[in-house]
Amino acid sequence: MYYLAAAPLVSQVEANPPEAGRSMMLGLTHVLEIVRARSRPTRVVYVSSSMVYGHFAANPVSEDAPTKPVNLYGALKLAGEVMTHSYLARTLHESVVVRPSGVYGPTDIHGRVVQKACEATLTGEPFIASNPAETFIDFTWVGDLVSGLVAAGETRGLGGDTFNLTFGGARSLEDLIGVVLREAGNLNVVRSNSGAGDRPRRGTLDVSRAHRLLGYRPRVDLESGVRRYLDFLVSHAVAPVAAQ
Repeated sequence: MYYLAAAPLVSQVEANPPEAGRSMMLGLTHVLEIVRARSRPTRVVYVSSSMVYGHFAANPVSEDAPTKPVNLYGALKLAGEVMTHSYLARTLHESVVVRPSGVYGPTDIHGRVVQKACEATLTGEPFIASNPAETFIDFTWVGDLVSGLVAAGETRGLGGDTFNLTFGGARSLEDLIGVVLREAGNLNVVRSNSGAGDRPRRGTLDVSRAHRLLGYRPRVDLESGVRRYLDFLVSHAVAPVAAQ
């Protein structure tokens, strides 16, 4: 069983904490109680976030790094990790936590940064980049994440484990801008020096544990991913969706 139900964006959580709490904690409690009552062993894969680390204290950051979230989104994700592991401890069920970062790809509708940059090439709308040279994200192609999720759900011998599931190499927003420009030929970039106060300083996540125990091997780098994403947008004439 995979648990992905949550408010999808930091901004949504900050705008409505009570609703976020109900979505991310109360809903999880109900699901875990249903699992705990089952007579058949079940593995719950809880999809968390790199936001649980807060400001990265190392580069790369491993699963054993301190978890010090700096926003409510990260705090609720971390609480969900603790609840999932604790709720299923000493039962016949298993818990596995995965921590993605910067996921992007076709059909994303939440206004994340890669979506915004790629759609801006089609609409001519400005792409606003805050501190692009200093902002790093471990961009992860959605197909790579899916392969990791499948492995986390099916690999034997897991239980109580936590895995980073990212590409394993952070890139700056300036890198993203350059990639999109090379692939699309146009992008109206508006650079800003204002920082996102609700976002931690991030970087590369260490995926060696997932590689060793899950056989996880992300294959799509930012260049290939942006190319695929732009091809999808053009071929499907996808209309842009503003961030919530």
